[in-house]
Amino acid sequence: SLQECGSGGHYAKKPSEDIPNMTNVIANNGKFFMSEDKKYIVNVIYLAGIISCYTFDDISNSISLKWENILTELDYTLHGESFVNNGTIGYLSAAMGKQYIYALYSGEKENTNENATYGAEIHIYDYEGTLIKKYKIPTPAFCICVDEENHTLYAVTHEPETAVIKYTLPEKL
Repeated sequence: SLQECGSGGHYAKKPSEDIPNMTNVIANNGKFFMSEDKKYIVNVIYLAGIISCYTFDDISNSISLKWENILTELDYTLHGESFVNNGTIGYLSAAMGKQYIYALYSGEKENTNENATYGAEIHIYDYEGTLIKKYKIPTPAFCICVDEENHTLYAVTHEPETAVIKYTLPEKL
């Protein structure tokens, strides 16, 4: 079995106090991404434009919030035991380079008729949380990765067909 050696983090606030805590936990669904040097972790939330960056302290075994950027708050209502997103879809994916954090942002209303949720904006942050640049990509994607050494961003899509699309990043951002 594994032994816990540290913890940290938080959930985005509830849009209304009458929402059960467990429902808010589910609405905070997203992904975590770790930096190559294992010093940072980034969390993105699907249902809100929230990206958070945490740091690790190896001495105290603690995880602390370094910065958070909130483009849009969680905005959902309850229908029975499930929730309905009233806002736009937020961040879908992220990639961590040595210099920057790259985040795929949707900003679109949820379309329940689609096979997946897509984003067509790449937001580039430095490790201090400053938004450096925004780029539009011509083919919406649901996942990204980056190769900073070769100034390349890869985006995965499956509409109209499954594809990995390669984009050239500028040498200087």
